[in-house]
Amino acid sequence: MLSMSQHNVLEGILDATFGKPSMNNLNATNHALRHKLGTDVDGKIILEIRYERGVNFAPSKGLATQKKELDKDSFNAIGEKIAAAKKEFRELAESTLKVKAISDGQSDIIPISFNESLVRARYRATVVYEIDV
Repeated sequence: MLSMSQHNVLEGILDATFGKPSMNNLNATNHALRHKLGTDVDGKIILEIRYERGVNFAPSKGLATQKKELDKDSFNAIGEKIAAAKKEFRELAESTLKVKAISDGQSDIIPISFNESLVRARYRATVVYEIDV
């Protein structure tokens, strides 16, 4: 169970308000990472990290193939965020953050506009973790 000070440290690390870590180097990454920290019915601390990005799909290439590439990029970005958060937590809170994936990750595409040669959409991938020290 996280203490209140450890909880505050973790929130500070994951803070994704405007101008904070989710938007760093947006031109290079083209994505944003959001988080939600809460508890489940058993009192365990749950962390949900969501990757969001606007995308353009070429229908001629096939949506499934292009989605696989996005899945790879998104889950890598989420994994890197978790690794960086664990490292920074260890430095700031002076204890080790235990992170256990509850879900393998889900992704979906929400179409915004259709055209014969281009589909604009919002891509979203989410992974849920159980957090402890």
